[in-house]
Amino acid sequence: MGQRGDAETLNETTASIAGREIANLVRLNHPIVLAEGADGRAPARPAPTVDFGAEMRALRLTVDDLLKQGNVTGAERAMEEKRVYLNANGFSIRKINQAYFAFYGTYADSPQSSNPVGPKIEKVWELTRDVGLFLRIMRDVRDVEGLDEAIADLGG
Repeated sequence: MGQRGDAETLNETTASIAGREIANLVRLNHPIVLAEGADGRAPARPAPTVDFGAEMRALRLTVDDLLKQGNVTGAERAMEEKRVYLNANGFSIRKINQAYFAFYGTYADSPQSSNPVGPKIEKVWELTRDVGLFLRIMRDVRDVEGLDEAIADLGG
């Protein structure tokens, strides 16, 4: 990519993945003991009936395509239709717009991102499966080319 946003995307996505895995380690090593009958969840609400990640990923790609064609109205319509659909299927989202995608798009491991960096950083995680090693490798990655080199060095 070689663009200015590479460092931010690399850093934010790495932090997101490491944070997720550190949280998993904390939960595993320090389980919460709840009162009998309590499960720690908020009061029950209907379970989502669609795959949020798949829906948002498909929407992001659709919106990107419509905007490349200069069809801003079509992109806005697609985002609003998807918001209504998701709200009807268990996900409460107030607004989906370009700002929403810009915010979440920095985290390339999220379904709202169309950035190919996310899957590559996830590949580094899959190849290391150790938060310390993952962070030691990623701290030296400065751009997408460096990320590709790290994956190759790990045998991926």
